[in-house]
Amino acid sequence: MGSSPLKTVGDAIRRRHWLVWGTAIVAAVLALGAAHVRHPTYEATAVLSVDESQALDQGFDVAMQADQYATQRFIAMATEQPVLRAVCSQEGRGCTPQILQRQIKASALRTTGLIGISVDASTPGDASRMANEVARAVIQRYQQVINGKLQPQIAYYQGQLQQIDQQIAQVQQAIAQVELIGYTDAGTANREAPLLAQLGRLQTQYTSTYSNLQQAQVQLSRQLNVLTLDQPATPPPRPIDPNPKLYLAVGVSAGLLVGFLMALMAERLRDRIGDASELAGATGCRLVLNLGEGGRLVGPASYGILAHASVMGRKERSSVLLVAASPGDAVDQVGVDLGQAVAEVRNRVLVVQSSAEPAARRQIAVGSTSEVVVAGDDVPQQDGFDLTIRCVPPPLHGPATPWLEAPPSTAVIVATRGRTRFSEARRTGELLRQVGIEPVAAVLLPRKPAQRAVPGPKLISDHAPSGENGRGTAHDGLGSGASEGPAAEEAVGPEA
Repeated sequence: MGSSPLKTVGDAIRRRHWLVWGTAIVAAVLALGAAHVRHPTYEATAVLSVDESQALDQGFDVAMQADQYATQRFIAMATEQPVLRAVCSQEGRGCTPQILQRQIKASALRTTGLIGISVDASTPGDASRMANEVARAVIQRYQQVINGKLQPQIAYYQGQLQQIDQQIAQVQQAIAQVELIGYTDAGTANREAPLLAQLGRLQTQYTSTYSNLQQAQVQLSRQLNVLTLDQPATPPPRPIDPNPKLYLAVGVSAGLLVGFLMALMAERLRDRIGDASELAGATGCRLVLNLGEGGRLVGPASYGILAHASVMGRKERSSVLLVAASPGDAVDQVGVDLGQAVAEVRNRVLVVQSSAEPAARRQIAVGSTSEVVVAGDDVPQQDGFDLTIRCVPPPLHGPATPWLEAPPSTAVIVATRGRTRFSEARRTGELLRQVGIEPVAAVLLPRKPAQRAVPGPKLISDHAPSGENGRGTAHDGLGSGASEGPAAEEAVGPEA
């Protein structure tokens, strides 16, 4: 088609808007149906609090990093196998770590230091109960990890204190025995001096170990209180899925997008002429008659602008070729109507039809001074006609090529909306120019036969003319042709 992307989008929306909103309606119905049939799912959330205030002694930045690290660690801990197995042991039959893992969602809340543990379930009670169980299992799992790290250290310090205490007791007993023996003051002092020195060392070691034990116990107490249950989960009042409003919004949005893409694809793949501007672009004609659009009546008066234009109004033109752009275009009917319209400018017009019976001939009176003679292709043309309109099939489609014998200088191409292909109209115009015939105008017919403005023409005679001027006395009631229905719309040429 050679159209611009913007024009393609505009044509797709204008011609196939029904596809866009139709797809949106279907998607909306499917979305509401899915929301109706889906089983409801409830979600409950328990909130855990992370307290890293002891890290403030090392600076605010260190405390923030410690809080972020702890938060991420607790989030990952919510889906660890020990936590899942602990919850499933409470839930009993029907709960497996694999299924439970898909039901749990842990994330940091907007408030610093809070973690939300959300669990999906089929009922509000199950969702709240399982969320609280998971939160408590996370706390227990964290306490197990902390105890596993600090309890061995505490036990070590406690063992050291016991050993030192035993050694102190032994030294004190040895000093007591020296005093009981009754040595001289000098002998007693010599024997007690090393024992007293050893006792001082043991007491110092005991004090240091006891201090380390107290620090480890304080650290354990602080670590165990880092993670606490801040807000237990409560049964949710409404399910999170299905959400009819959300389903409807998503369905309509997806339907509009898919429908627009389908309309755009259909417009890009369309190879049939749809309006006068496309026919003008395909044939290169500046004048295009768009007949039957908007339910307008079609008749000889519809060709008035073509009859009075330079295409046929000039006296030096004696022959015009009326060429069908594709097989099936009603070129013969166009020839009869066009001949009656031209008869207002030219007195005698001969219309040579491509599908008329051999030796068939009829005469149509137009007003009181003009006539149109309709004949078959094998009827010898008589002199005295002001204009001859030859109706022919598309080039290279007919059984013969009479249009190549002494061809006229101008031609009019006839196409049908929604039936004639772009390639056919373009090829017809190019072939005509190759043999020296310039297509100066085109006629776009409606796909369905349009309502006629007046009844069909009445025959004057079958063979020879009668009456004083050779046209007889009867006429078809057209008069000058100005009393017919409204003229069809005339479209601008390729630039339209």
